[in-house]
Amino acid sequence: MAERTIGGDDDGKMLATAGMAWPFHSKPEPNKTIRLKTDIGLMDWDGLGRFMTRATIHPVDSYFNLARRRIAGFERGLPTASNTQRIWHAYSFYNPEMVPKLATILRFYHNYMLPRGKEKATPAMKLDLAKGVVYERDLFTFRLS
Repeated sequence: MAERTIGGDDDGKMLATAGMAWPFHSKPEPNKTIRLKTDIGLMDWDGLGRFMTRATIHPVDSYFNLARRRIAGFERGLPTASNTQRIWHAYSFYNPEMVPKLATILRFYHNYMLPRGKEKATPAMKLDLAKGVVYERDLFTFRLS
């Protein structure tokens, strides 16, 4: 394995502040710049390279898409036919206090109730926070004893 001695600490500081323009562009992430915020100097150049190739915002885009599709109030606005500059937010909430409440419910649903992947496990199951999927029937019939 290659040791990290090429530029010393200056390379890590440069990657953390200015970042590096990623040379391989894709349609969902054109002109991507990677800023390394978690490097504490323990990875060698090979590990750092593998780590940086996995840098993507795809999971964030996927979660935002889930939120927009599952909660009507999070949908994007629709352009109006009368004026191209106006956006009609047909399903928006009248009370803005509903947004964090529904975001919390969606976060619970995503982490405990929505299995995915080949193993059909939720993120909470993967972290050993839950023994299994939480079903709606269990959630709505829960009683403290």
